Amino acid sequence: MIDEIKSFDEAYRKEILPLLAEFEPYRKEELRKYNIKNTVWILVFAILIVPFIIFIIAFNKDNSSALVALFIVCPCLLALIFVLAVTYTSCKVTTPKEFKNFIKTHCFQKILPHFGNFKWKHRLIGEELLEKSDLFPYFNNTHIDDYFNGQYKNISFFIEEVCLTVKSKKHNIRFFKGIVILFPSNKIVKARTIVSTKGDLTKKNQLLVQMFVALISGIEIFKDGYAHWKWILLIIVLAVVFLIMKTIEKNNEPLDEVLLEDPKFAKRFNVYSSDQVEARYLVTPAFMERMQNLQTAFGTKNVKCSFFEDKIMFAISTDKDLFEIGDLFTPMTDPKQIYKFREELLSIYKMIEYFKLNEKTGL
Repeated sequence: MIDEIKSFDEAYRKEILPLLAEFEPYRKEELRKYNIKNTVWILVFAILIVPFIIFIIAFNKDNSSALVALFIVCPCLLALIFVLAVTYTSCKVTTPKEFKNFIKTHCFQKILPHFGNFKWKHRLIGEELLEKSDLFPYFNNTHIDDYFNGQYKNISFFIEEVCLTVKSKKHNIRFFKGIVILFPSNKIVKARTIVSTKGDLTKKNQLLVQMFVALISGIEIFKDGYAHWKWILLIIVLAVVFLIMKTIEKNNEPLDEVLLEDPKFAKRFNVYSSDQVEARYLVTPAFMERMQNLQTAFGTKNVKCSFFEDKIMFAISTDKDLFEIGDLFTPMTDPKQIYKFREELLSIYKMIEYFKLNEKTGL
C-alpha cells in the first residue's frame, strides 16, 4: 500500500466519518423533500388519468351517466390538483447534483489532506494545453466539473473532469467526456507523439469532425423548406470547410502512423508521431504493457495519451461521475462512497508508478 495513505482506515474512523456524519440529518431531510416532490408528480399524473377512465367506463353503460360522473368528479380533482400544486411549489428541493456539490463545498478541503498532497479547484490545465495535446479533434465549448492539483513522489500533476463539445446554433455535439491528467514527462521530446485506442477521435480526425459539424450546421438552414439554393449553399459551405481544413492540415506538424512490432498492442491502439525514431524511443514495450493495464484500472475502453514538449497528457473517456464523496440516496456514514473516491485518487498515484514518471530512466 502506498505510504501516504496506509493509515487511511484509522483516519476515516477518527476524522472523516465524524465530519460526514454531521451532514446525515441534512441528507435525510433533503431526500424526504425530494421524495415528496416526486410523489406529487406521480399523483398529479394519476389524477389527470382518472376522469378519462371514469368517462370510458360510464360511457359504455350510459352516456348521461358519463357526463354526470365527469361534472361531479372533475371539480374535486381540480381542487386536489390545486392543493398538490401549492405543495409542490412551496417545497424547495435540492437535486442530487446540487447535494453532491454542497457536500464537496463543505468537506473537500478538510478531507483531501488524508489522501495526499491535493488541492481542489486550485489551478486548471487550460484549453490551450488541451488543444496542444492533439488528443481531441475539435471543440469550442468546455465544461469542467472538478479539477485537482496534486503531488506525489516529487511529481506535480493536474486532473480535470471535463466535457468537450461543439456548439452550433441548435446542437451541442459531445466529442469527449471523462478525465484528463497532465504530468511532467521524464523525457523532453522534440516531436509530437499520440497513442490512442482504436476508433477514438484525435486531432488526426479533425477534418472529418469539422465536415460533420459543418454538415449539421448546414442542415439547420433547411428548417423552412428545401429550396434548390439551399442545397447549393450547403455544398459550397462543405467545400470551403474542406479546403480550409486541408490547408491547415498541410501547414500543421504532420503526424504519421507508427508501426510497432507488438501485434497485441497494435490491435488495440494507434500510434501517430511526427518523428518515427522518437516515437519508438517513447513507446517502449514496458509503456505498451502499462497503457493496456490502464484500460483495466479505469474500467474503460477508450484511453489515449500525448507526448508534447516536456509534458505527457492522458485522456480517459468515461460517463461515470468521478471524485464524489456524497450522494443524496446513500447514507453519509456508508464507507463505500469515500473508499471509491480513495481508489480513484489512488489510480493517479499508480499511474506515476506505472509509467515511472518520477524516474529519468524512461517510460
